[in-house]
Amino acid sequence: MASNTSLFSLSILIAFLFLSNGQAARHLLETPEVESPPIPTIPTLPKPELPPQPVVPTLPKPELPPVPEVPTMPKVELPPMPEIPKVELPPKPSIPSIPKVELPPIPKVELPPIPTIPEFPSIPSTVQSPPHA
Repeated sequence: MASNTSLFSLSILIAFLFLSNGQAARHLLETPEVESPPIPTIPTLPKPELPPQPVVPTLPKPELPPVPEVPTMPKVELPPMPEIPKVELPPKPSIPSIPKVELPPIPKVELPPIPTIPEFPSIPSTVQSPPHA
């Protein structure tokens, strides 16, 4: 409900803004033209003189000491791996077969008949008015 009232008030506000905007534009069209005042000229400013920039001395390039040599590591030889003895596994046991079982037949169950709904007499759709005397 609150959204309906806010939408209504928003639409009234928008309509009022459009109506008042038209009146303002009409008022502006009816005003006489006014001559604009002359644009003032901007005076030129004096250019300041800056002192000369100081000279940056060049620095000598430092000499780096030589990089020391990395000693080479001797290659280490590993002894051969010992052989792992193979273990013999016992034979797998055999799975006995499952005998097939036959199920007895399911007896059929007879359901009682579904009772019927009795029919009611129909009501006439038009009602006749009694004759006038």
